[in-house]
Amino acid sequence: MKALITVKAAPNPSEAYGETVCVAALRLDLDHPGWIRLYPINFRELDGDSQFRKYDVVSLEAKPSPSDPRAESRRPRSDSFVEILSLDIEPHPGWTHAERRKIEQYVQQLGLFDAAPRTALQAPRFKAWYRYRCHASARTTHRQGIYDWELVALQRNVSARGDEGVKKAIREKFWDLMCAIDRDTIFYVGNQQAHPQSFIILGVVYPQRLTPVRRS
Repeated sequence: MKALITVKAAPNPSEAYGETVCVAALRLDLDHPGWIRLYPINFRELDGDSQFRKYDVVSLEAKPSPSDPRAESRRPRSDSFVEILSLDIEPHPGWTHAERRKIEQYVQQLGLFDAAPRTALQAPRFKAWYRYRCHASARTTHRQGIYDWELVALQRNVSARGDEGVKKAIREKFWDLMCAIDRDTIFYVGNQQAHPQSFIILGVVYPQRLTPVRRS
């Protein structure tokens, strides 16, 4: 489920969990909107970035509580809290010296079938990163650069706008649309030969959430 955290009650001692917190949230799933109660949560065991804040939108796994008959009560799986945290946008620093040398070398060459002189590849005005937590390591925050073709193409299509207008267009598509609460946002990531341990976002797929078929 995806939920907006609205209340975190003060922790109470618990024989089974050490301490527990009761959390109220507004469920945002299109097929099951409404208020829910998440309990028990040992909040201090959610180390670092897994500790969500009030008004955070989080994704998690939860099931009806076996010990609480109230319809809105859910027992969350403590290691399942994730969310996409933010979209960071910064000015592109321009090509490096090595990149400029490659571009100049390409432009100066004339291919056998070239009908016109080659033009230099222009750097985009902005770079962007997603910060998020993933299911595989819910306690770790990732910040990965977006190398999706669509990010560069979008900036080219709105190039007549000022810097704020371009940033607004990026945020509208890569945050408001791709990370909307009615979307299942998935990142395609890949590494680089020179840095095999570092991953970048090569593409984003954001299908609309499907409403399950209701049985009568």
